Amino acid sequence: MEDGRPPRALRIVYAVVVAAVAAAGVLIIADWARRGADLPGGGVPVTGRVIEERPGFTGALAIVEVAYEAGGKEHRARLPVAGSDENPQMRTFEPGDPIALMVSRTNPDRVQQAGWDTGRRRSPVPGWLLALIAAGLIAPILLPGPRRRLQAALPGALKTGGGRGI
Repeated sequence: MEDGRPPRALRIVYAVVVAAVAAAGVLIIADWARRGADLPGGGVPVTGRVIEERPGFTGALAIVEVAYEAGGKEHRARLPVAGSDENPQMRTFEPGDPIALMVSRTNPDRVQQAGWDTGRRRSPVPGWLLALIAAGLIAPILLPGPRRRLQAALPGALKTGGGRGI
């Protein structure tokens, strides 16, 4: 630590720990995203009734407001109407129509239409582009040349009170 920097072995251990924590975080987020549409505790089939259907606009799903009994109380929810994004002005439900629902066993406020398939979601941004952006953001930190230039530029940029009126 003569030059103010920690020993090389300590920096390597630090980099390995940070990379492991970041990788674990990405895996946990990906797992949550994969299971995001699942109902907690599993689903119980319930028949609800339609209160109102609000039409969507071009490319957006219509929303249907439903009422259902769960846990001895009446609950209300707003749910998307499958396929309504293709023809948003065509009504699927009328007020009072029965609707098949799946209600969470552990949280009766979580509900979805029975047979609702969220499908496999695809991002409009290709994965290779995300990897390229990530590499561009990480390169100044990892590569020695850009890292030295970044370290040289930071002390001047971080001086306090440099702005007018402060």
